[in-house]
Amino acid sequence: MTNSQFTPKNTLDAALRYWWLVVAAMLLGAGAGWAFHRARPEIYESRASLAAGIDFARTGPLSDLEEDQAMELVGDVIKATDTKLMAIDLARTQGVDVPLESFDVNSFPERQNYLWVLRVRHVAPEASAVLTNAWLDAAYAALEEAYGHALIAEGLLQYTQSLTSCLENSVSSEPVQTLCSAGNLAEIQEELLVVNEAKKEEILASRGLFPAMAFTVVDRAPVPSAPIQYGRNTLVLSGAVLGFVLAVWLIYLQIPSKLSKRGGGD
Repeated sequence: MTNSQFTPKNTLDAALRYWWLVVAAMLLGAGAGWAFHRARPEIYESRASLAAGIDFARTGPLSDLEEDQAMELVGDVIKATDTKLMAIDLARTQGVDVPLESFDVNSFPERQNYLWVLRVRHVAPEASAVLTNAWLDAAYAALEEAYGHALIAEGLLQYTQSLTSCLENSVSSEPVQTLCSAGNLAEIQEELLVVNEAKKEEILASRGLFPAMAFTVVDRAPVPSAPIQYGRNTLVLSGAVLGFVLAVWLIYLQIPSKLSKRGGGD
């Protein structure tokens, strides 16, 4: 190894003198990156999409933050473990069986404004489509179930408001309705407690969704015709960079000049 101090200018001059070594090393590195990419198993990816909307006629104007929070709540349902387990069960009925850990690693939900794109990767193209569509169906079913609980919660809220109003009227003056009479005060209070508990359960089951939301399946996943090329460009570029660094290092150590002198001496 040389004892000379490293200087960028001298190393650059030497690299220009042995440019063919730099080019060869970069080509070899890029080829190694390409070979490594080709050696990995082919992976197929399927995509499906689901849209979520808000009925602003029911909610009134919402801030950007409130809209964003509503869309993220939809994503929470899509990404939930129970939704994925439902998707795995649906896929199993179609002959595709994967563990939850594998599904977690190879499934990718992406939000695009009001659109949620579901992507699933698998070594078999048919399996990737089955898993993606099973996830789409499971997500839609989970959202519809949560939406149903939101509707029930809204109805119970209105009922509690009527009971509260009835309770207030019963202690202020004798109403026309027998149900709201002072004699039924205990029954009204007990009913109010029961309905409030039921409302809390329905709100929890609604997962934060509200009745002014709607969901639509936009695209189902087709069977992919070709594997994805993930990481190919990165591997090729990384190989070329490593080849460049190796060539510069060899030039700095004066390996090419030593070899040429040894060859000339022979």
